[in-house]
Amino acid sequence: MKKKLVTIMLTAALAASAFTGCGQNAKSTPTASSSKAAEASSAVTPDTSFATSSQTETVDAEGFRILAQPETVSPTAPVNVRMSPGLDAEILGVVPKGTALTRTAVKEGWSRVAYNGGTGYIASEYLAADGAADSSVPGPAPAGSGTESAEPAGSGTENPAPEGSGTESLTPDSQGTGEGTQSTAQPSAGGQPDYSAYMNWDLASLSNDLVPFGYDNNDRDERNIPNGWNYYESLWGEFNVDYIGDTSKNVIYLTMDEGYANTNTEKILDTLASKGVKAVFFVTWNFVTERPDLVRRMIDEGHMLGNHTVSHKSMSTLSIEEQTKEVMDLENYVQDNFGYKMVLFRYPEGAFSKQSMGLVNNLGFKVSFWSYAYNDYSEEQMPVPEALQKALDSVHPGAIYLLHAKSDTNTAMLADFIDGVRAKGFDFGVYDLTAK
Repeated sequence: MKKKLVTIMLTAALAASAFTGCGQNAKSTPTASSSKAAEASSAVTPDTSFATSSQTETVDAEGFRILAQPETVSPTAPVNVRMSPGLDAEILGVVPKGTALTRTAVKEGWSRVAYNGGTGYIASEYLAADGAADSSVPGPAPAGSGTESAEPAGSGTENPAPEGSGTESLTPDSQGTGEGTQSTAQPSAGGQPDYSAYMNWDLASLSNDLVPFGYDNNDRDERNIPNGWNYYESLWGEFNVDYIGDTSKNVIYLTMDEGYANTNTEKILDTLASKGVKAVFFVTWNFVTERPDLVRRMIDEGHMLGNHTVSHKSMSTLSIEEQTKEVMDLENYVQDNFGYKMVLFRYPEGAFSKQSMGLVNNLGFKVSFWSYAYNDYSEEQMPVPEALQKALDSVHPGAIYLLHAKSDTNTAMLADFIDGVRAKGFDFGVYDLTAK
């Protein structure tokens, strides 16, 4: 009997030894809620880079493996921190590239990290241990898409509501640097600009008093350049903002604001295609959700998308959290659904504040105003010949033209306007994202 007991004990010990030799498989059976995700990732190389042989693994009720020794990681690009693992989970905030975070647990493409005194979740593929250049966790991408930060895959399913769910307040040093300035989805200008020099504003110290944008278009210098932009540059030139383009070249930049009426956009795109002109389309939530076909066409035809907020509210009337949500809900939606990173921002009605300027810069955007606009958004449209002449009389080096796509007049005059600009010895450029 004693000999049989020894034999049983030895067999059990050998079985235990063989089990622990299986690396990450040495854990408890996954719960029913995690079995589907585990099955989907079975063909992927096991994610073992964060575990050492000295760690004892424990799996919690959510299926996360608790790290015996929490490790320091940092994002390889600006990335969302979410309330729970999954692209449909609420976004708590945005963590800048290179920020030191403490990872405490992992599960099939997601990492649990300490965040703002609590817990948050980040897609593991965007985290590197000890500042490594590449992700230390090459495991399976999060369910639904790989589109969590700056690496859009174009197949995301996230659909953040434009109103309602709150966004956790970000501290000044983590006020969000924007989503994915290292994106593989390039704007039509090519390459991703480095705006890090403008992304460190202490928002609490900046005034949120309303500043309206606009000046006398008739006050011009000898080259027909409106003098009013110098006023804004003198006061707010320290921010990453354009009031006018490169005035050393006979090039103008065409921008179109898109809002709730989009009946003319297809005709405008047809005209731009026939004339070989690229434009920037500043889009709102309503436009991108109602006309994804036109958004995809803009991207495919080499135009640029700019962020015009979720609901076109005056930013200076909103809190820091509300402003962030207005910008980032739209940004996240466009990245998740179109694989495109917007890096230009335009204020609704041109209304801004010093605080909102700093916030938009902190989120990784360059602000684009304009050096020509007219009352083309009114229900009483200016006659086409009058509007065309006004636009042509205002041509100047580096001009940033703001036209509203809803305007029937703009749609009707666009082809003649393009021809007229070229007849004056000017041409249309692709918006320069790097110039300041």
